[in-house]
Amino acid sequence: MAWGGKHRRKALVAFLLLELPRFVGLLYRLLRHGRLSRADKALIAAVIAYVALPIDLIPDPIAAVGLVDDLFLVATALGHLLSRADGPRLARFWRGNPGTLRALVTGVDPVGGLLPRRVRRALQDFVHRR
Repeated sequence: MAWGGKHRRKALVAFLLLELPRFVGLLYRLLRHGRLSRADKALIAAVIAYVALPIDLIPDPIAAVGLVDDLFLVATALGHLLSRADGPRLARFWRGNPGTLRALVTGVDPVGGLLPRRVRRALQDFVHRR
């Protein structure tokens, strides 16, 4: 699905932000039950900590934008994990509509488009260096 246009991007982000607790829950279940490498577990733990702690690149209290960096980091990390050979096995840990998880992973670029480029790049580097 194409997410072009400012209004569509904002609608996607608003929808995905409502699902952010479920996405973090997926990460938590993967951390506890998934047979993952130490590097993947370290990535998941770091992403959960980033979302849970109030210290962010964009502080959470700054309107809706403060949560967009959290959502982008979660989307980037899940996309990274699900793109591997064991992605379908990892997707079994999702407790929600499969389309919602797919929207998060395929919508990562439109979500990131709402962030300053420097923030987006820092979060992408954080995921891909692990």
